[in-house]
Amino acid sequence: MLLALSFAGHAQEPAGTPDPRIVTYLEDRVQTNPDDASSWRLLSRAYRNAGNIAEASEAIQQALKLEPSSAAVQMEWGFIQYEQSDLSGAASAFSRVVELAPESDYAAEAKQQLQQLPAPIKDANVTQAGYEITRFDGSQIMQDRNLGVFSRRPDADTELPPIVASFDLGVLYNTNVALTPSSREFSMVRDSSFQMIASPKLEYWLYEGEVWRAGPVLAGDFTVNTGDSSGFDLQSYRPGVFVERSVFLDDVVIIPRLQYVYSLDLLGRSQFDQRHALTASATSLWNSGDTTLGYVSTNYTNFTDDGATPATTSRDGWTYGMGIGHTHRLPYRFLSAVTMGADLEQAEVIDTTYAYRGIATYVGGEVPLTSQLSLVVDGGWGYRDYHLSTVTPSRNESIWHGGARLQYLINDYWSISGVFKYDRFDSPNALFSSDRILTGLVTSWTY
Repeated sequence: MLLALSFAGHAQEPAGTPDPRIVTYLEDRVQTNPDDASSWRLLSRAYRNAGNIAEASEAIQQALKLEPSSAAVQMEWGFIQYEQSDLSGAASAFSRVVELAPESDYAAEAKQQLQQLPAPIKDANVTQAGYEITRFDGSQIMQDRNLGVFSRRPDADTELPPIVASFDLGVLYNTNVALTPSSREFSMVRDSSFQMIASPKLEYWLYEGEVWRAGPVLAGDFTVNTGDSSGFDLQSYRPGVFVERSVFLDDVVIIPRLQYVYSLDLLGRSQFDQRHALTASATSLWNSGDTTLGYVSTNYTNFTDDGATPATTSRDGWTYGMGIGHTHRLPYRFLSAVTMGADLEQAEVIDTTYAYRGIATYVGGEVPLTSQLSLVVDGGWGYRDYHLSTVTPSRNESIWHGGARLQYLINDYWSISGVFKYDRFDSPNALFSSDRILTGLVTSWTY
């Protein structure tokens, strides 16, 4: 029997009113055989066609409990969530259909539904990021630690206020606002947008002894997009605390540090996730001016949307990482510093589709052009093995990135940069392939 669903202005299944005898037959059938997911799905369609959305939702949830990996069941669940005005849930269900049966008629229909969903909610499982949190490896951790230790080097003779702070403000053009490092999904539909970005960071040494320091940290990332992409506007709040000490040796100062950060991310004014991260690191400041960083981290992410059947659709879970990086200062006129590093990461997620083991490498260099103008280039490669996923073709992926920043120092505190960055996720499974270009102007203040 054909049932109806109408997205405004788009053709769906032919409309019609179900024969009450069929509804009665299906109700009797699920009573006789309550473990038949197909009967529950058909009953849901019959209820939906009759306009009984609440009863249709109850029926399809019974089918989801029995066969959560059925593309047909997920398709019906997407239709029900659309009828309940849950566009994020509908997008998640339709994306799941494509993942489960990429060559099926259901997948073709699901892709069409994803195309027709309103622009701001095309994929419920993505969020976006500003310029300063677009890294997919540990290079961002090293950049943050370099900012802190060089702003207030522990063996410096000059007394400075117990504050390390920075603030970035800019305008970027982003060709794919849905692609971010915190996401374990990719958007089926690409959205490009101009975006205003703001990224404040603050570290306050509430306690400062001869070798020990401790206090609060606060960071955030905020973006405002144009047009239909406003549904991807991001608010990311990241308060935390740290404790560290300085160990003075003959030719190096070693700074072990323990830091906890709580993150709250909002997407389009609605909570997207919460994260708890604990990072232990050790930064070595060599007399030559070089910096070495080693770190171990663990974080737990709790996504607001766990899907219809959390046991098989939830992306909540733990991620573990470790890495090492080194910045080598050079005396050359054409190259003042080189940075390189490598990371290992493992994500243990409730839904095995998203669990992976990964490796990432990165390298960068700073080229002084004048006393105030410099060019910073970076690039890297990584690989993620989704070892528990049964999706075919494989969703394993290589991650490539490259970028450049032309930075002009206005004074000791202010700079303005033209930035360009390219990220590419390359997978045998087209559903998990994506890329992005970020370019624009960013002004930075550091203290």
